Amino acid sequence: MTLKVVLLSALLAATFARPDTLRPSYGAPAPSYSAPAPEAPPKYDYNYAVKDEYSGNDFGAQEARDGYDTQGSYYVQLPDGRLQKVTYTVNGDSGFVAEVTYEGEAQYPQQSYAPAPAPSYGPRPGPLLQASTHPTSLPVNTPHEALRQASSAGRECERKAGEEQASSFSTGRPLSARGSPDVTEGRPVTV
Repeated sequence: MTLKVVLLSALLAATFARPDTLRPSYGAPAPSYSAPAPEAPPKYDYNYAVKDEYSGNDFGAQEARDGYDTQGSYYVQLPDGRLQKVTYTVNGDSGFVAEVTYEGEAQYPQQSYAPAPAPSYGPRPGPLLQASTHPTSLPVNTPHEALRQASSAGRECERKAGEEQASSFSTGRPLSARGSPDVTEGRPVTV
């Protein structure tokens, strides 16, 4: 307990002994750049225009500034055929004051809502399915035959699997995942 009192009193003494006016050991950096004072109010004039008949692009802009007074305009050919013109002024703290006008009349292409044309392709000639190398597959000419052959092939596989399973119960040999005798016995797997 005395150790706690001694440590607490040492902490309090260190806190109260700290000077109130601590200054950082470093000083603020000296300014290294001073912006030059403008010699004259800004004054400029520019313009550009693009008119491409092939692509249909038609746009341009013009602006002039003398001190705090700015005047300009820009225009663009709209997809509906009209020409949009914007004329603007900025005078001191008045902000951007714009006047928008349109020249011409909007023109929209005539659209027809006809149904899509009928497909021009016909049925594929020849058999629907080709024979593969699998012994249970046979050439098929119609979807009905394909379904009949697939179901008879499935019944044949089930019958063979049942016979193999019955023979494995009588011999005590393990079955693989495919229902055939396990390959670990050294005999080939027949499917």
